[in-house]
Order: sequence, then structure tokens, then C-alpha cells
Amino acid sequence: MDFLFANCSSLISLPDISNWNTKKVLQMRGLFGNCSSISSLPDISKWKIDNVKSLGLIFFNCASLYSLPDISEWNTKNVQEFPGMFSNCSSLISLPDLSKWNTETHEDMKYLISDCISLSFYPIITKINNFNIDYIKKIPYYKKLNKFVSFKFEYITIKDSEEVDYDKIFDEDENSDN
Repeated sequence: MDFLFANCSSLISLPDISNWNTKKVLQMRGLFGNCSSISSLPDISKWKIDNVKSLGLIFFNCASLYSLPDISEWNTKNVQEFPGMFSNCSSLISLPDLSKWNTETHEDMKYLISDCISLSFYPIITKINNFNIDYIKKIPYYKKLNKFVSFKFEYITIKDSEEVDYDKIFDEDENSDN
């Protein structure tokens, strides 16, 4: 299913794809990538993604997308790649609660939420099941975010014009290249 709808920049809606059988799908890279005119997606929350290895760029540059189906129940245990998954979803207001996701086998989460400038809150990535805190230090966008209010138990809340020293939050040495 890699890049199935990719670069359909004039596409404003999709037919009902909620019942697609995705049990044997191995790759979903860029599935909706560059569908920059689409504002909402059909309910894909029930898709079985148990065998998927990559979700990289799946929603990349869906710049008009303001909400996502509740994909919090997706079984991500076998997903190894999440890079740029929500990157440049500049109209996206919030993300589903991803804390149930199992990222035990993940190898790449770079730019997961890069340039999601309309997000008002999103789940704390470190609450994701089996998330290894060492990986957070390797995700470039964390240091580039300069809008942030406070940690809550389950969510990070964002507010304009507040800066945070991410090195202190994640106990990372300032001179570290990680």
C-alpha cells in the first residue's frame, strides 16, 4: 500500500475505505502523503496493521487535514519506522492518544510531528508503550519546538511564545550529539 494515494494534491475526499482488509499489508509508507487538500479521512481506526513494518510519511504533508480518525488502537508492535508520520500536517489540531502504541521494535521516529504548527496538545511520546527514552534524544524536532507550557500526566500542552530547555527535561548533556 506504499504511496497508494500519494501526491493526489487535488483530492479533497476519499470513498469509504474503512473496511479494507489490511491484515497482510507490510508497508504503508506515504499512503496519504502529499494529499494536501484533504481535510479529513474515512475511519481507518479498525484497520489491522499487525504486520506493517513502516508507517513512515503515511500522513506527510496532509496540510489541510485538521483531524485524524482514532488510530490509538492500531497494533504497532511490528512497526519499525515512523519517520515523518504526521510531518507537515500544519492544520492538524490534535493527535489521537498514542500512549497505547507499542513501539518496542521501532528504529526511526525522526520528524514524527515536525511542522505540525496547529497542534494545541498531543500525547507525551514517552508514555507510548515500551518507548525507549534514549530514542527521544535522537529526534531532532524535540529541540526545535519552542512552544510549550507544561507536562501533564498524559499530555503536553502547547502555548505560543514559551520556550523550554529540552536538554534539562530529557537529562541530555548540552554538548551531546545524540
